[in-house]
Amino acid sequence: MQILNPLYDNAFKYLMEDNNIAKTVLSIILDTNIISLQARPQETILHNGLFRFDYKAVIQEENSETKTVLVEVQKYNSPNPIKRFRGYLGTNYARTETVQTADGEIEVTLPLVSVYILGYDLPEFDCRIIRIDNTPYDIVGQKILNVRSKFVEQLTHKCYILLAQNEGKTSKATLVEQLLDLFIQKLKGEKSNPVIEIAEEVYHNELIPIIERLKRATLDDELLRKVQLEQDFIDNETSKDQLLDEALKREEEERRQKEEAKKREKMLQHNFAKRMLKQKVAIEEIVQVTGLCEAEIKKLM
Repeated sequence: MQILNPLYDNAFKYLMEDNNIAKTVLSIILDTNIISLQARPQETILHNGLFRFDYKAVIQEENSETKTVLVEVQKYNSPNPIKRFRGYLGTNYARTETVQTADGEIEVTLPLVSVYILGYDLPEFDCRIIRIDNTPYDIVGQKILNVRSKFVEQLTHKCYILLAQNEGKTSKATLVEQLLDLFIQKLKGEKSNPVIEIAEEVYHNELIPIIERLKRATLDDELLRKVQLEQDFIDNETSKDQLLDEALKREEEERRQKEEAKKREKMLQHNFAKRMLKQKVAIEEIVQVTGLCEAEIKKLM
């Protein structure tokens, strides 16, 4: 079966625009029951490898209590998005949302959960799916504090990192790993993979609606055109990066050769000056012949 690769911006947008699908995707990543999910207005950037969705979600915690949180989902294909990610975090920390209480609707800031789907590797990790917790810890008592603190929830946040890379990683075929695998498989012999080939029967039942939606996407000619344009843009940017890298390498090689030439010239000057010193030639004459300064020549004596 062939499906559209959700690592591409337009394919990811198509996938997450279906609210039920988005709820399933986030439930798997966050490993929690999402009771309700509402997409929030957000900045969307296409054709530079970054795509972003924000959601207001009501989730069920392990103690069966419900909590309303702001879920930020960002996808990026190339390294070094940190500055942009930090900017989005600042925006979401300041954002207020309307919630229903016993006293009516009120405007509040919500706890934040970040999800980063990266199309490149972070070599410092030997796994593909990472969760960073905002858990308070008693330094003196050296123990985790199992308390709920609004202060902590408002000023720190939980984060999930998914690396859509399979080189050097191990896969145990868990549900979340199977979801991530949809972002990285390639057609045999293809350099890029806007359309990927999967064996549907090996995937968990919860992923079938996601797979079916991505399968339908391959029948949308306009969507396929947009994804191909996106790939062309990526290829063009890659070519520019390669040309820049080659130019920098040439510049570095030229600089190295000039430095070596200067060293060789200096060595010849020193050797010639040493021979002249042995012949008792006056320092003033050596300066004129070799171009060395008087202090340099005296160091050779």
